[in-house]
Amino acid sequence: MGDRILYFYKRENAFYRDKKRTNLLMEEKDAGDSLKLFYCGLPEYYKRRSKWSVEKLFGLMQSCCEYVSADSCYLEEGFEKELAEAGIRLTSGGQRMCGGLIRKTAAQLQGIDGILYLEGGFGKRMELPLPDGMLRKLRCFFYLGEKSEQYEVLEENLWQEYGMPLLSAKGAHDLAACRIRRLLVLDDRREGKADRKMLPERCVYLDLWSDAERRAQMEKDRKGIKYISEYVYLSRHFEGIK
Repeated sequence: MGDRILYFYKRENAFYRDKKRTNLLMEEKDAGDSLKLFYCGLPEYYKRRSKWSVEKLFGLMQSCCEYVSADSCYLEEGFEKELAEAGIRLTSGGQRMCGGLIRKTAAQLQGIDGILYLEGGFGKRMELPLPDGMLRKLRCFFYLGEKSEQYEVLEENLWQEYGMPLLSAKGAHDLAACRIRRLLVLDDRREGKADRKMLPERCVYLDLWSDAERRAQMEKDRKGIKYISEYVYLSRHFEGIK
């Protein structure tokens, strides 16, 4: 699970700036779960009549990623659109959200009494580092996907630690029957559209893979749902330090 992330932003009238670093989640020192964020200002470039070609800029960004051994990289949102139009497509969120950041974002949620986990089909054991206080207040924990090894891990942990069964979900009727006040959706799929029809209003959607298509779906069609991802979290963090 990666914990090195590089964030690019455009800095007007400036050449390439040296990389700086900030550490978050320091409360997780003992667990070795800190998240290292590197941010990098890039020069203005022009699509025409400029020595800064798109290819050269892309090469610079790739070398920055290699220099800090980044597990994933992100772009300032406006910069992302601009580069995409020019032919550069960096995949944001190449890694699953690290455990420390899952805990930090989940700890900010209030009133969650049910969880729907959308299984990603990795075929390996991946525990969900959710806050203990949240899990103890749950009424239901649903699982949607193949009953893989991940299912067995969740089932064993929930029953042994909290005395809670893991329920298989097939559709919206399963969620409605439990009368959940506020649902947290954990999407652990690398790709795939969000099943918007089965998600109730006012639920919280935690996208563990920062999928751009899912984010766009939520912003366009389901504005009543709170969307959270690593990309969104980091974008907000960097607004105050550029």
